[in-house]
Amino acid sequence: MNKKRKQRTFTAMFLIAALLVSVPAYAYSTQEQIENTQQENAATESTLKSTEERIAQLEAKRGDSERYLEELNNQLAELTEELTVLTAQIDAKEAELSQVEAEFTEAKADEQEQYEAMKLRIQFLYEESASAGLLEALFSTDGFMDFINRADAFAQLTKYDRDMLQTYTDTITVIEEKEAKLEQEKAELIGLRDAQLKQQEQIQAVYEAAYNELRDIEMSIQDSENEKAALVAQIEQQEELLNQLLAQKYEEEAAAKAAAEAAAAAEAAAQAAAQQSSQPSNTQNSTATDSSVSTGSGSGSSGSSSGNLTYLGNFRLTAYCGCSKCCGQWASNPPISASGAVCSEGVTVAMGGVPFGTQLSINGHIYTVQDRGTSYGHVDIYFSSHSAALQFGSKYADVYMVN
Repeated sequence: MNKKRKQRTFTAMFLIAALLVSVPAYAYSTQEQIENTQQENAATESTLKSTEERIAQLEAKRGDSERYLEELNNQLAELTEELTVLTAQIDAKEAELSQVEAEFTEAKADEQEQYEAMKLRIQFLYEESASAGLLEALFSTDGFMDFINRADAFAQLTKYDRDMLQTYTDTITVIEEKEAKLEQEKAELIGLRDAQLKQQEQIQAVYEAAYNELRDIEMSIQDSENEKAALVAQIEQQEELLNQLLAQKYEEEAAAKAAAEAAAAAEAAAQAAAQQSSQPSNTQNSTATDSSVSTGSGSGSSGSSSGNLTYLGNFRLTAYCGCSKCCGQWASNPPISASGAVCSEGVTVAMGGVPFGTQLSINGHIYTVQDRGTSYGHVDIYFSSHSAALQFGSKYADVYMVN
């Protein structure tokens, strides 16, 4: 009887020793995974921060480019308006030149007509003078007054010819000066127009380059936004993995603690069995003692299940409410949890690493995991007011999962 008990005790101690040897190695492997995941998460968050800074710089650059394009547009609009005015002025100058050319043609026609009349008068005077008919006409008068009148008529006729010649000469001079002035003004207007056309071409080339640069910036922003979205998704995956590893770590620590307590209980049982074998007369008492030890070994075990509760660990407790200070952009009225349920004081808690709906027993009160935002090992308890959340503060407590 005692021999069989010793064999069973030895077998139990061997199994427990094997468990104790294997658990720390597994826990260390989990810790390594946690540390690696934390390092990867930190690197990803650093890359995300750099990407967000790059996006901010690109956004600022895009704003500058858009303002520059707007300025170039305004310059092009002003140049277009000025070119319209210059074109109208050039057309007006061409119309004036056409009018001046018509006046010049008319003056030339008057000159030709006057020239022909003068030729006839000169020819008449010459012919009459040669035949003494002019002198006869001059001196064959009825009296001195008649002679004076005829001489004055000849003089007036000569003066008229001279005046007409001077008038023609003056007219031609004025027309030529006016035409030269209009030609100069037209040339100046054409020069201004050509200069503005060249400036317009230059601004259009700059505008095209700036527009292409803006498109490149927008494409870079889109690429960076896609990169940011991928990094955010990667961070969420890393945090989810970290929560799972932390939960696994707590479970392993709880299992190791339970194994250690079981080993201690087995050692106590072995010692009791040894005492019983060496003292046959006290068999009944040692049997009772052995039964008592075996019964008590399961009570108070922090890593084992007790009834409907499973001990998870000594977790940090904090508090929050549905205001913008606590929830930021996810604040709402009424406050909606990540699971979709309406947050309720005394019911809702947030913790990662466990499914929504998991019930936790904390200080004898049952809560339900309905929200996220904290890692495994950190429980955030919902309160209906910000003042109550502040008053709760931060503390630690044993947390049990309701089976």
